[in-house]
Amino acid sequence: AEPYVLGISSGASLGAVLAMIVGVYLPIGRLSVSMGAFAGALTSILLVYTLAKSRDGITPIRLVLVGVAVSSLCSAMTNYIVYTAPDDAAVREATFWMLGGLGSAKWTYLPPLAVQKLAWDTGRALADPVAAAFLQFIRSHLQFHDSFTFRMPKDASQDSRELVVELAQNWDHLGLFAVCSASPLRIICKLASENEAVRNFASGHWLELYVVHCVQQLLDRYRTQQNAVVSLCSNVILSDSPEVSSAHELDVAFSVNGAFFWIEAKSSSRNIDYGKYADLCNKLQVSPDRLLLVNSDLTEEDCRGVAYFWPYRVANCATMTEKLEEMIRSTLQNDGAAES
Repeated sequence: AEPYVLGISSGASLGAVLAMIVGVYLPIGRLSVSMGAFAGALTSILLVYTLAKSRDGITPIRLVLVGVAVSSLCSAMTNYIVYTAPDDAAVREATFWMLGGLGSAKWTYLPPLAVQKLAWDTGRALADPVAAAFLQFIRSHLQFHDSFTFRMPKDASQDSRELVVELAQNWDHLGLFAVCSASPLRIICKLASENEAVRNFASGHWLELYVVHCVQQLLDRYRTQQNAVVSLCSNVILSDSPEVSSAHELDVAFSVNGAFFWIEAKSSSRNIDYGKYADLCNKLQVSPDRLLLVNSDLTEEDCRGVAYFWPYRVANCATMTEKLEEMIRSTLQNDGAAES
């Protein structure tokens, strides 16, 4: 029989309500509600077991009947305590606790794996131009708190519309939006005003996680298929002096068979000093062919334009894996030719 039939769930609710409203377990501190629920559940199952026991042992029918009776008794006691409680705030807390919900969920409580999965899903979605336009639209409105509307392009395919709606719903579940109404025609949303962690994630941290994920997948393939020796580091600090102002943080650094590579991740096409990445190659004393700039806002044509004027490699989310493979392959071939 399930816990609801045996009275375990009702006993747990009674114990939690006693902790929240009556304050029976307050000396325990933050664990008072959890311990109250545990104590209530344990007490109810012991009561059911004691009442259901007879000379002939415990029969299933008697166990279920006693469980239903104890469940009703605990539910009645819980409702009485809530109804007669003088503290309105405690009543609301107990009611919401029994109903359940995600209202008290915080960004900091989110498991790291869930954050990474959202970053991976966002990076893959940006291969679609409509999804890329939607994310760029959201980032351009991060400083505003009023409602705004993203209208789907008229020529957008059904798959693109569904992808953007799913992306908006995923961001909404993480608390980026205070209000979000998503449909295949338009997305109406209002940014949450007090969620700086989510805003920082939306403004660019997701791209760093996505880049690390893609590099890790590629390195795993090199290690398993070619027995290559690989390594991977993120957020590497470079400095040629003790002063903090002279330091530069590399988003990703990795190696394959002793050949080192670097990746810079940017999620904006505005006010970027492309020349500093060429200077970075000089500081690292490496060939520019080993530095990949990943910019999620650039189109493939934009990437070719930047790469035409600067010596390093440039990619967006859709072409990043291809450029990574090309960079590693050409470097290893050149190193092999030089050794021979």
